[in-house]
Amino acid sequence: MKNKGFSLVELIVTLAIMSLILLITIPIIINSLDKGRNKTYEILKENMIPSAESYLIECRTNPSSPICIDRVWDGTEFTFTAGELLNKGFLKVPSDLVKDSQNGKNIYNPSTNKEVGDCLKITVTIENYQYQYNVSDEECNG
Repeated sequence: MKNKGFSLVELIVTLAIMSLILLITIPIIINSLDKGRNKTYEILKENMIPSAESYLIECRTNPSSPICIDRVWDGTEFTFTAGELLNKGFLKVPSDLVKDSQNGKNIYNPSTNKEVGDCLKITVTIENYQYQYNVSDEECNG
C-alpha cells in the first residue's frame, strides 16, 4: 500500500522557502507603508496653503463671520495652525490622521504618531498684493 502525502523533508524544504520569501518581502512592505505615511503627511502640508488662503480671504472679506471673530484680520502677516484650519473647516484631512481630543479634533503625524495640530503652522505674508507661504513643522520635531 502506497502512502499519499508529503515526507518530512519536503515539508521542511517548503517551510524554509516560504520563510526566505517572507524575510525578503516583509521589510519591503514595511518600507512601502512608511513611505506612504510620509507622503500623506507631505500632502497634508501642501494642502495647508490653499486652506490658509481660503480662510484668509473669507475672513478678510467678512470679518464678522462666526469663524473669524477670534482674531484681527487687518495685518500683513498671519500664522495659522493645522488644528485651527481643521477645526474651522478649511483643511480637509484624511480620517486616519485625525483623532478627537479634549479641545476638538487634532491631527497626527502618521510617521511619529505625535500630535501636530498646534505645531504644524503656516505663515502667510502679504506684501505688495503678493502672498508668500511658509509651512513649518520644526516645533513638532523638537
